[in-house]
Amino acid sequence: MLNPLKTPTLLHLQTLQSLLGPHHFLKFSSRTKLLTQFCHSSSNPFPNLVSIICDILGDPRWEKSPELEGLILKLRPYHVLKIIETHRNTDSALRFFFWVSRRRPYKHDMSCFVSMLDRLVHERLFGPADHVRLLLIKACRNEEELKWFEMVSVAQNVYSEILNSGIKPSLLTFNTMINILCKKGKVQEAELILSTIIIQYDMLPDVFTYTSLVLGHCRNGNLKLAFEVYDRMVKAGCDPNSVTYSTLINGLCNEGRVDEALDMLDEMIEKGIEPTVYTYTVPITSLCEANRPLEAIGLFRSMRKTGCYPNIHTYTALISGLSRTGKLKIAIGLYHKLLKDGMVPSTVTFNTIINELIEAGRYDMGLKIIYWMERHDYCISENIRTHNHIIKGLCLMGKIHKAMALLSKMLKVGPCPNVITYNTLINGYLNRGNVNNALRLLDLIDEREWM
Repeated sequence: MLNPLKTPTLLHLQTLQSLLGPHHFLKFSSRTKLLTQFCHSSSNPFPNLVSIICDILGDPRWEKSPELEGLILKLRPYHVLKIIETHRNTDSALRFFFWVSRRRPYKHDMSCFVSMLDRLVHERLFGPADHVRLLLIKACRNEEELKWFEMVSVAQNVYSEILNSGIKPSLLTFNTMINILCKKGKVQEAELILSTIIIQYDMLPDVFTYTSLVLGHCRNGNLKLAFEVYDRMVKAGCDPNSVTYSTLINGLCNEGRVDEALDMLDEMIEKGIEPTVYTYTVPITSLCEANRPLEAIGLFRSMRKTGCYPNIHTYTALISGLSRTGKLKIAIGLYHKLLKDGMVPSTVTFNTIINELIEAGRYDMGLKIIYWMERHDYCISENIRTHNHIIKGLCLMGKIHKAMALLSKMLKVGPCPNVITYNTLINGYLNRGNVNNALRLLDLIDEREWM
């Protein structure tokens, strides 16, 4: 594990000063504040969790605390963000940042990375900050996230400075730059860096280098070139890992080639490479989308037999697919199973099952789940989709007066109604032959500048 208080090397200092010079400090601080405000705008379902964990972190042996392990399922990124900001000891906050990132199902969001980076740079702990910076870049899921942090252009400048400084870059430096470019689909630029690795620095690319290139081609929708890179790495004696296979499986599924994706899944298992939950979830989703729910269920069972346990994304994909293909009863059974297994449903999970129940005419059950969410302190106050589902269910049940009461509450405390909200209510009134009230709602839309 990284030693958070390790003395920064010259390269670390040069890298961070270039990356986070005086003109960047203010940007990071202001962005962290904005992110904090955003995250704290939602109601906190576990208000005392932050103070409880901060107290636990006061013990030097906190990593062995069974109480802390028991709190993992309750943790959300906004809790971790607050701990990073408020815990008095930076070393403990950093160790906790790394520790919790290895606990499933928890996953940092961008605000956690930026807050941790902001604190480390503020305290001039440049070595750990550089490490967090690399993790942040790797965690970026798309071009927009990279743009938001202005990392791409800055990283390219730092990369150029390193090359011009006479310092020999490590393969990690090259791989990081290649990965950034490939996530943006700039594979040709990444290939130029690969040439530099081989020709100028006499280094051999590793599995991370090749896998980044595979990712870049898949992002560009060019599976032919992605498999050419795969063949090239195998011929070079570099064994693909689970990430390589998962990337290709995802690429095949995105192209609708789910059977080939399943063949690749079988191949990696035969080679002794363990698929991750993500590896399974992608083809399960594709099978559901292809109206092949029974095969999706079979794959779901297979993953459990191999010791790979589904996460909330797997359950959500399967629940959605089963519901859409007329197997709502099985979907409801899965929903109850994930609750029984102690998993924490996401808002997407709830919205999926609620929407399918209402579409199937099971209004009472859909509303029961919503009321269950409220009783268990799930944050639905800011979720417009959940509110729209409630209004739709109430209108279909003929309880439009209750739907209007909810609209009145939304106008006062949020979330702000959208066009879908009003359209649902207008249709509710029209279906009951109440044209006057439907017209009044249209006037209300005019007043609130929805038109």
